[in-house]
Amino acid sequence: MASVSSFKDLYWPMLVAMRDLNGSATPSELLGRMAANLDLPNDYLDNTKSEGKNLSLKMGWARSHLKIAGLLDNPRRGQWALTSKGGNVSSETEVRELVRVALGEYFKASAKKRKPLPAPGKPVERRRAPAPRGETAQPSIPQPKVSPALDVSEWQSALLLTLAGLSREQFERLCLRLLVAVGIKTPSVTNSTEYDSVEGVGTTRVGLASFSVCFRITRNGNLVQPSDICSFRGSLLGRADKGIYITTGAIADGAAEEAARAGAPAISLLDGKMLCEELMRRKIGVRKVRVGLPEAAFFEQL
Repeated sequence: MASVSSFKDLYWPMLVAMRDLNGSATPSELLGRMAANLDLPNDYLDNTKSEGKNLSLKMGWARSHLKIAGLLDNPRRGQWALTSKGGNVSSETEVRELVRVALGEYFKASAKKRKPLPAPGKPVERRRAPAPRGETAQPSIPQPKVSPALDVSEWQSALLLTLAGLSREQFERLCLRLLVAVGIKTPSVTNSTEYDSVEGVGTTRVGLASFSVCFRITRNGNLVQPSDICSFRGSLLGRADKGIYITTGAIADGAAEEAARAGAPAISLLDGKMLCEELMRRKIGVRKVRVGLPEAAFFEQL
């Protein structure tokens, strides 16, 4: 059985499977062919089991990356096609390099087009560590990390890719803007890491009652475990009445149960899919469009 520990391991098998399927397939057809080619156990085909959910998510990332690299196309919802460029790739090494270069260009282009988000609250000022003497500090391009067991659509995958490409400051401003939109008053950041998480405090009102709230928003793509909720709840003690935990990844069943445990401070959870839907609903960096464009590659192949 081949290893699929990372979504990058699926780039080459996905192109091979697309060739086997005559260059066109639905996600389920692609999954079936890849499972057969890689000799995967049946659990990987069952989306109710962790192996199946994990593989489904990794395939979503792989498809998105191959599309960015121009190796796959998504001509309509639920249908994928192999491009002429993808059909000419001859090895796993080649496809990984093509995707690496394409992602770098994608994030750089996105950064140039992106406008600063208006900040509802002033984020905490922090300085980057100085570069070693004789070296010039180069901005790193964060790579998106797989969110195990998260089943997202293509537009949601693209949005999560964009969130992964934000700088720390931009991610902070987006978090604050979202919190204000959902009713958190005067949110402020108390701690943040370079790319992984933002933490802070704010207040909210329900009827005549006002509550203090602590929030944690992570984008490391890891599966949120019960221990993460326990750790976060510990930070609430003496500081807040309620908590909000938002992740770009998925939330384990045990973590959801821990968040709702009776007798403990309530913690509201939002996984990556719910986060995308919330941003869409509130029109924060996302909007619905209906576009019809001629497919040049299709007509060239007639």
